[in-house]
Amino acid sequence: MYKRRGKVFVVSGPSGVGKGTLVEEVLKKRDIHLSISCTSRAPRHNEREGVDYFFINKEDFLEKIDKNAFAEWAEVYGNYYGTPKAELEKHLSKGQDVILEIEMLGAAQIKELGEDAVLIFVLPPNLKTLKNRLISRKTEDSSAIEARLSCTMDELKHLSNYDYYLVNKNIDLTVDELLSIIDSQAHRVSKDFIEYLEESERQFSL
Repeated sequence: MYKRRGKVFVVSGPSGVGKGTLVEEVLKKRDIHLSISCTSRAPRHNEREGVDYFFINKEDFLEKIDKNAFAEWAEVYGNYYGTPKAELEKHLSKGQDVILEIEMLGAAQIKELGEDAVLIFVLPPNLKTLKNRLISRKTEDSSAIEARLSCTMDELKHLSNYDYYLVNKNIDLTVDELLSIIDSQAHRVSKDFIEYLEESERQFSL
């Protein structure tokens, strides 16, 4: 009997583009596990331990890097972010799909792991809209916002590493587009399915 391994859906995009809202809506509509990242940065006023992130100090984070405890990790704006490898494997091995909201460097590392990963990049309609969203959050000063906008332009140079892109003009429409991508992968021929068939001889059961 073929036992399906879970798929990894990676959602990336510039800060303020609406990634969190998209993922939140997907979780309401599909049976998919949200991978919670570790971070070395301090929590924002509305963030909860074990729900938004696992908050650990920089020293502990670096120790976990040395122990190869992360499936992916990256340093972003002076803070560290990473996906615990054991937690990811726990769900994938059970056949459960996992969605990760991570940055571009982390997405590349997930791809390198050899997982059956689908990489999706979320774009703003334009930079002016993105800047207004960042300002409205009131979590950063003007220099930090300008740094994020500059980083966005650099990220666009590597968009070809992704499988899909979404332009988040309307949240409801973009959620539907993201769900369509996820649904389209349900019966995609994957590496583990090919390996299963190759190991089978004359008869096999799905």
